[in-house]
Amino acid sequence: MKGKEKQIEQLLERFFEGSTSNREERQLYDFFAGRDVPEHLLPYKPLFACFEALPEAFCEKEPSVRRKRRMKWMLWPCAAAALLALVLLNPFGYGNKPRDPYEGSYIVRNGVRITDLEIIRPELEATVREVLQQQEEAERLIAEVLEAENYFQALEDCMRAQHEAILELFQDEKIREEVRKMPEEE
Repeated sequence: MKGKEKQIEQLLERFFEGSTSNREERQLYDFFAGRDVPEHLLPYKPLFACFEALPEAFCEKEPSVRRKRRMKWMLWPCAAAALLALVLLNPFGYGNKPRDPYEGSYIVRNGVRITDLEIIRPELEATVREVLQQQEEAERLIAEVLEAENYFQALEDCMRAQHEAILELFQDEKIREEVRKMPEEE
């Protein structure tokens, strides 16, 4: 298969330069329509499916300049479609396994840096659990503080209303003014 891959890679190079024949292009279309496409060539598969779907009128032999110009204009939408298909169909990158969130992590114990995930994973997971618990506790405390703040605000509003009610009891304006100043002095 290596010889075939090398031939396909050379054809690809010539294809993007606009110097392949119809027969060579047909070889590329047939190759990418098959099931045995190597992983490093998979991004080209949707691109050639797009080219193959074009009407036959586009596939007639043309002068070199027109063909190159046409290739440039047709390449961008097909390349964008291929890239989009690659991203959507393979969300974890080029490999099939998802990325380990602890990859690249390490701990330092007694001055020694430990990077073996099998050794440090339990400690990392315990640290994450502890952080989540602390976050939940902080959120609980914030909720309590907000509740207490609302309670004290309600108390203050009630006291202010009672103070205003008491002020209304005094007929003499001078006495009312003295009573009004009393909370401000404390």
